[in-house]
Amino acid sequence: MKSFSLIIGIFSLFASLSCQAQQTKQTEEKQVLAFADSVVKWIEKKDIKTLQSRTGKLIDCYACSEEFTKNYEGYKLPAADFYKEEFKRLFGADLLTRLKRNKTIYVKQPEEKNLHVVYYTIFNKDEAAPGHEGGQFGIWVTKENGQYKIYGFDTIP
Repeated sequence: MKSFSLIIGIFSLFASLSCQAQQTKQTEEKQVLAFADSVVKWIEKKDIKTLQSRTGKLIDCYACSEEFTKNYEGYKLPAADFYKEEFKRLFGADLLTRLKRNKTIYVKQPEEKNLHVVYYTIFNKDEAAPGHEGGQFGIWVTKENGQYKIYGFDTIP
């Protein structure tokens, strides 16, 4: 009887821990989604000061133009250069309109403990052209010193 009670106790402990982990995961996802929506609002307002304060010294920008990124090693570049030289080109009126559709996909990067991506659907299937699979614009988010930060931008496809 003692072993049965022990088994029930262990099962209850695991179930409780599992529920707590799920709640933490859901809270984290909501926080990241809210932060990404804030990023879109700051972009729309062209609030470069706030955007820079919520970005590290470097930014990964796979959505940046090839002409801009050729001056850097890969796609990791100084955030100050991005906001000064590439921001206006990347975030034109058409992209901003598409980002505000608010159709999002949340992805937690399994290999990176602290990296999340919020993909905004900017083209629905067949919207760009018949047979086109659609497209997403990604806002990469990380957490540094308890604060969410912009890690980078990309597009799919």
